Amino acid sequence: MARIAYRQLTVILTVIIGLACAGLPAAAAAAPDKPVADAAGKLEVFPPYGVTLQSPSQAVAFDGKTGRITISTCQGDQFKRRAEATFGSVAQFKRYRSVHSASPTRHGIEIYCDSAEAEFTVLVDDKGIIEFRPGKARQLILRGLRLAYGLVPSLVGTDFLYDANTAAGAQRLHIPSLNLVLGLVDGGDCTAVGVWPPGEQSAAFGLESGAGAKFIDSFTFDTAGQSFYFSCQEKPGIWHAERLKRNYLEKDTTIAWKRPFEAKWLGRFFITSDEYDWPFYFGSKPAKIWGRYIRGWYTYPLRFDGDRTVVHFEKQFLPKGDLLIYCLEPHPTDPSNSIVTPAEVMALALGKEQAEKILDPEGTVEQTLLDHRLAVCAMTNTMQSWLNEGKVAEHREQIVRWCDDTAAFIRMIRQRDQAFAEFARALKASLSARVAERAGLAGSVGQLQESLTAIQGTCERELPSVELETVRQWTAEMKKAAVDNRSDGKKTFGKLGGQCRSVAGTQDDLARALSIQVIRLTEQAARLGVSSPQHARLAEEVIVKARQVLRKPTWWEPTRRFAPKSDPGNVF
Repeated sequence: MARIAYRQLTVILTVIIGLACAGLPAAAAAAPDKPVADAAGKLEVFPPYGVTLQSPSQAVAFDGKTGRITISTCQGDQFKRRAEATFGSVAQFKRYRSVHSASPTRHGIEIYCDSAEAEFTVLVDDKGIIEFRPGKARQLILRGLRLAYGLVPSLVGTDFLYDANTAAGAQRLHIPSLNLVLGLVDGGDCTAVGVWPPGEQSAAFGLESGAGAKFIDSFTFDTAGQSFYFSCQEKPGIWHAERLKRNYLEKDTTIAWKRPFEAKWLGRFFITSDEYDWPFYFGSKPAKIWGRYIRGWYTYPLRFDGDRTVVHFEKQFLPKGDLLIYCLEPHPTDPSNSIVTPAEVMALALGKEQAEKILDPEGTVEQTLLDHRLAVCAMTNTMQSWLNEGKVAEHREQIVRWCDDTAAFIRMIRQRDQAFAEFARALKASLSARVAERAGLAGSVGQLQESLTAIQGTCERELPSVELETVRQWTAEMKKAAVDNRSDGKKTFGKLGGQCRSVAGTQDDLARALSIQVIRLTEQAARLGVSSPQHARLAEEVIVKARQVLRKPTWWEPTRRFAPKSDPGNVF
């Protein structure tokens, strides 16, 4: 077998004569190093003993007789087979040409059958990212994956989970083509990452055959003429699933899993109180927080305490189902490990600019409605205390600003609530047009439109009827009551401040409720999408548009980038 391997960013062409090791042959002799910038090699007859591309962490072996490509992780001389790939209807490799990509640096081979045009090209870089570049052949199938779970992740919104239970008897699960897929390999020691650029691609998971299927065993990808990037990252404990137990309730509980390396670890579980799945970042210290993911006061549920992994569940969100632990992003201050996270795979494969456009980390950043970041309750309660304590004179300018800020805050949150209602209205119209084009989607569209109608109804029912002009009149009167030092100033300010808090609090909670309804809508779309490529496209449209309204959340809405803090109504 010919082996093309890395050695300090050079290519080594090795002729293999020896025995196989864990399904891959051992090297017997190596040709001299060739510069990376070499032009493509000449067209060679495919050798009967095959060709292997190898990086420090991945090996890709080509069997010319069967047209199959074996992908293995490797650590030293130890290899583990992780997947088998075929491209299109190619059943045999007849010729190949070694090729090199200088920007970024990748080394690989072009595969030929009977025509002068390459069927496809496979390249590998030193980080173990494999590029499948289509030529004549357009469809890629990865088999033998043995995934306990498949995930379609997103930094904005939630991650969509697929497993054998998702299938409801089907053997193929079509997924939205959102440019990133994560496979959690049975055994907890490997994750498989797939990445592709925006386009008209389609993708589906396939379950192993048989009535008792337990694993996602294949991934079918229609490339639409664009590259697909694949990498397997191996480390014991790189992901973990644990059944949640009732004895985790109302106390800190240390579970057996320990993080194997530093990263931004996520713990995903079903929030019973609000009926949606959410991936929580692990915290670093105990924190009592209010609202946001779960209504009311509660202890943040997941954290690391040194080497310990601690969970804490409460009666508001009873433990149910599994806690699924995985990571998408590197640790922000300690990325010094050999594991390439899914976000890094995307950045290396597509470039940082394209990856950030897809992942949209900016969209996870909380909206700063007011520079001082205080809510209406904090401002009005603090101003009331100044009135009660006779400290108006020393805080006069602050009171004037905060009265104006109170009106501004209520206006901005109302606009946020109305944005959700407008999203629902526009998407309903768009989905109706989809049914006109493809009648077979009518059932799924009907279900989605019911959810969208519910979102509109929530907004119409719960949005305060008080006009914004009325709120401005209240805050203007509050300024006069405080600053003019009237005899009834405290009482008038207290009454108007309470009215402002009532309007603001209702709108704040409404923003949270509407955000969660939209998240549940995307989960519904993903479930409906599994039945066909057309349904997956429908799900993709819903999720992409939902991400736009979910991005840049207010403090009360679920978001990934959240450092737990105390009640936003407390100033000091």
